[in-house]
Amino acid sequence: MMFGTIPEEVAALPKLEIFRASNNQFSGPLPKFVSSSLKEIDLENNRLTGALPNQFGEGLVSVTNFNVNSNQISGTLPVSITEMINLQYLQLAENRFYGTLPTTLGSLSNLEFLYLNNNNFMGELPKELTPSGTKLAEVWLQDNLFSGTILANFAGVSTLKELYVDGNKLTGTLPNDLCTEQINADFYD
Repeated sequence: MMFGTIPEEVAALPKLEIFRASNNQFSGPLPKFVSSSLKEIDLENNRLTGALPNQFGEGLVSVTNFNVNSNQISGTLPVSITEMINLQYLQLAENRFYGTLPTTLGSLSNLEFLYLNNNNFMGELPKELTPSGTKLAEVWLQDNLFSGTILANFAGVSTLKELYVDGNKLTGTLPNDLCTEQINADFYD
């Protein structure tokens, strides 16, 4: 098990391709990684704190998996996260993030798995989250402070298999097109 902060020198390695250090006890803020070859950042289940740097996503065009689930990271989600254009997995669950989601989050055209559950995100879900041609398969937004209505656009996402929005401040009725066995099939067992 590793302790302490993540060394800036590791984040500054110019040819770093994979950084996996989940299930440790790293603490302190997440440094800004610089390698344009970086494909994966997996720091799930540590003790990271502080906010993501505003420039966090800049230059990280090869990252397909960004996983910081189960930490204590706070602050808003920086818009620069959408510069991680090859992102398939965005895993920020069980932290202390707050604020609204960037409307540009829907520009991540390769995003398939979006886990934002158990945070303090708020505001309405941006309609831009579900653009035409999106590849979203799993969207976990439960246990936040989202308000407004559930986006009917989710029903038009042919790849969507799981959508969890419980435990928010959403109002209105659930669009009928979201009540199918294709979405959340485990409810139909």
